[in-house]
Amino acid sequence: MRFARIFFRPANVVIAVIVAILAVVGAVALQNIRNTPPQFVGPSPSLPAVQQQQPSVTDLQRVEQVLGPFVPLNAFASNTPDTNFPAVVLIKQDGSEAASESYTVPFTPKGWARQDLPQISNLTVSESFAAFTTSSNTANSYTVRTDQPFVLEAVPQYVVLIDAHGKQWIIGTTRAMAARHHL
Repeated sequence: MRFARIFFRPANVVIAVIVAILAVVGAVALQNIRNTPPQFVGPSPSLPAVQQQQPSVTDLQRVEQVLGPFVPLNAFASNTPDTNFPAVVLIKQDGSEAASESYTVPFTPKGWARQDLPQISNLTVSESFAAFTTSSNTANSYTVRTDQPFVLEAVPQYVVLIDAHGKQWIIGTTRAMAARHHL
């Protein structure tokens, strides 16, 4: 009986109810935390593999807004064409190329990631120029200067650069916007 008097006082009952409510709220919060995917703050430890996808209008518009405007380049008849170096070049799926009138994205190993794009094939480097075909259009060969940033219309989320050794480097368009310089 003494036990009942001590533990069933009105103040102790209120405290017990509050503790029970907090336990339920804590259990629900813990369950929500377990079901929430982790959120990363800061730079990604590594870039995801680049996969070809149908570009959305918004991705292409973002490239044009961030790095444009782009003007068509003349069709190339030589292995050393005028690519408006160091301007960013937009390589279109129809075989045409356009150069930015306003921007370049300078190469710095700290800002760019070394990654080969599966969309680029038959890559050759000669006399400061890189020539290649793309998986979306193997009929056309594209030429840019080495160390010249370019965007493939098929993968507008990245700016790409091929160095003098034929190594490919990429930077996301968000980072490219921060790194861009006026021509």
